[in-house]
Amino acid sequence: MLCSVCTDEIHQGDEIKCVKCYEFLHFNCSGLREANFRKMSKSLKEKWSCSNCKVKKVATTPVLTQPITDETLQNVVDAVNFMSSQFDDFSLKLKQLISTVNDLKNENKRIVEENAFLKKEMNVTHRQQRPL
Repeated sequence: MLCSVCTDEIHQGDEIKCVKCYEFLHFNCSGLREANFRKMSKSLKEKWSCSNCKVKKVATTPVLTQPITDETLQNVVDAVNFMSSQFDDFSLKLKQLISTVNDLKNENKRIVEENAFLKKEMNVTHRQQRPL
């Protein structure tokens, strides 16, 4: 039998068959590492599907579980508007917090500079008051 990916002969025991398209592949052409392939149980190999069929399954899986009605669309619009207002409110609060943090950083910088100045002044005063 030939591999559907590389079209080379597949040696007995090195093949894996897709349960959806029934194609045979070398285990390495299927993307499996040899160690993982050898560890796979027979039942797992019997449930295996190739990457092409996995992609087709995802692409053909229906997304909608209910019909689209005016009410459904209005609910979506209402939800989007609600979340939009929530994000706007969050954005405003975030800007306020950033402003507060920047104010605190500036105040902290001013206090650090003032402490350094006072420490320097105390050292000068202390040296002047030392008895000889």
